[in-house]
Amino acid sequence: MMKIMKHCPLKGIIAAIATLFTGSWASDALQGGLPFKEFWTFPPQYAWVVRLAIIAFFYLFLFLMLYQYRISFFPVKSLSRAEVVPHKCLVIPVSTPYPLNKADDVLICVENGAYKISVQKEGTMIEVPQKDITHDIQLLEGTRWSWQQMLRCIEPHKDRIKHIYLIGSPCPDGEEKKGSYNSLCAAEFLINHYLKNSDVKVRKHPFPVDFEDFDGLTNAFNKAIAEFKLEGISEKHIIIDITGGQKPASIAGAIVTLDKNVTFQYVQPKPDKSGKYKVLAYDAIIQPPTF
Repeated sequence: MMKIMKHCPLKGIIAAIATLFTGSWASDALQGGLPFKEFWTFPPQYAWVVRLAIIAFFYLFLFLMLYQYRISFFPVKSLSRAEVVPHKCLVIPVSTPYPLNKADDVLICVENGAYKISVQKEGTMIEVPQKDITHDIQLLEGTRWSWQQMLRCIEPHKDRIKHIYLIGSPCPDGEEKKGSYNSLCAAEFLINHYLKNSDVKVRKHPFPVDFEDFDGLTNAFNKAIAEFKLEGISEKHIIIDITGGQKPASIAGAIVTLDKNVTFQYVQPKPDKSGKYKVLAYDAIIQPPTF
């Protein structure tokens, strides 16, 4: 019995029942009845108005109380985790390609209408792209380049992916390499090279988003999901990568999925015993409390 009471959302239940009763009284009053007339006596010309005002006050109060305790009916019960399966749509908050305090270790320029990307590895600059995505991920091993993780987050979906939505962070004046928005075209170039046989459509968020701005991030994630759904794509085919960016970006990406059939994924920062960097998919399962 004590266990049941511990998990029972008692305040929410009381607020719900009281709201129902008050709603019933309001209905009676609107139909010309005089609820709880045995408790108070008012002049006939004011009785209906006074009682309706009292009912409206209590109804509003209880409704707000019910709204406050609504979450007690739907706590997060568990978080499922498994290796990611291929999805059609991937949303990626893109990290800056330039390492902190070592921006010169990465060179991005345009030559003959195409991007040329060079990354320093063991004192030598290596160019990407070279071959397929799996080969180049291995080639970049040891560089600790942030976009290597971006390639890892795409790789499991390479045979099914049709849409990728990129979100970039702002590039401050004079410190363009600290943000990623100005590098989204280079990221798109890489993606199109590696997925050239997949007929993938790469979209870029129309403006930079501060990766510490929770509201801005959730709006960007929701915009991406809404665009995919407008094209008739089911939520179950959409996944958000939370590897890149900063911690608020990861939190926002996870929270956006709570009320949707959208999952989120994360590339592990360290390899397993086989040397593989696993990409794990997470799904927050929301259930009513068990009694």
